[in-house]
Amino acid sequence: MTWNGYICVKYPVVIMSDISINNLEIQYEQNTVIKQLSLHIEQGCFFTLLGPSGCGKTTLLRTLAGFIAPASGEIRFGQQDVTRLPAHKRDIGLVFQDYALFPHHHVADNVGYGLKARGIARDELQVRVDEALEQVALSDYRDRFPAQLSGGQKQRVALARALVIKPRLLLMDEPLSNLDARLRLQMRELICRLQRESGITTVFVTHDQEEALAMSDQIAIMQSGKIEQIGTPKEVYATPANAYVADFIGSANLLPSHVQKTDAHSGNNEASQKQWVVRPEQLILRRSAHPDCQQVLVRSAQYLGHKTSYQVEWAHEGEVHQLQVDSPYPHHQIELNEGDRAYLAFPKRMHRV
Repeated sequence: MTWNGYICVKYPVVIMSDISINNLEIQYEQNTVIKQLSLHIEQGCFFTLLGPSGCGKTTLLRTLAGFIAPASGEIRFGQQDVTRLPAHKRDIGLVFQDYALFPHHHVADNVGYGLKARGIARDELQVRVDEALEQVALSDYRDRFPAQLSGGQKQRVALARALVIKPRLLLMDEPLSNLDARLRLQMRELICRLQRESGITTVFVTHDQEEALAMSDQIAIMQSGKIEQIGTPKEVYATPANAYVADFIGSANLLPSHVQKTDAHSGNNEASQKQWVVRPEQLILRRSAHPDCQQVLVRSAQYLGHKTSYQVEWAHEGEVHQLQVDSPYPHHQIELNEGDRAYLAFPKRMHRV
């Protein structure tokens, strides 16, 4: 069918899904790597699994993809129980860290592979591949081989291939880790834009805290096969659930709860085993004495352009605390150096974990 000279293609209705995981247990040989994990991801959410190597985030993603069979528990995409469903029947798009492109196929053939496997008619396949390549700004590269592409271009091909099939879910395993800093930023923006436009529920695995904060609607921070906290980027950064989360997401100074002077403004003198979380950017360094400031010794200073990062030493009631202080422009123009005495102002309100 044509309309004003253009070919009109009837695209399939894309069924978006939420994800429900109930009491999931995953084992490798005799080792339980994920135990009794439950989680719900809303439809259309950009959901990030964040944690260090070996925490179980990639294992969980591969289980969602159908590559690993759980020992027990249930996984649902929408109302469908997919716990035992083979990977090729789950209707998901996958983007891997190593691109996983076919080296002897042109870019267009790589992008259209999933459509061809689904038996999509040639005319429709061509239109959808063209559309996908345009979305990732690779229309002029359709006849090139993967070996003729840069790392960023390869990753865009992998992204186009995952999205062109219009999957119900998009799963991404550390897709930016092989790119340099500038390309990571560009790909970050592209992935977020395409995910918002498509509305596809996306599960993104990374160990990069900045990526997680910048891209996500929700973040699950993992450790040793369990989830320590789930929340928005602002929630997990500003109100971490425990010291592990505080120390992993961003930089954090952890002070014992009995350090009373740091909480002088709140009037809270409760002593406990908990700790205060103080982010480096919450601290203010001054060259001269000032009310409510504590004297510190500058141990190091690193100029980073938009900020200077200081390591300072604070002696308090017989204990010496090492603190990181990030002074953004223009405050870092005070130019403190190693060995200088300075004065440190704590925030009026701090979070306790």
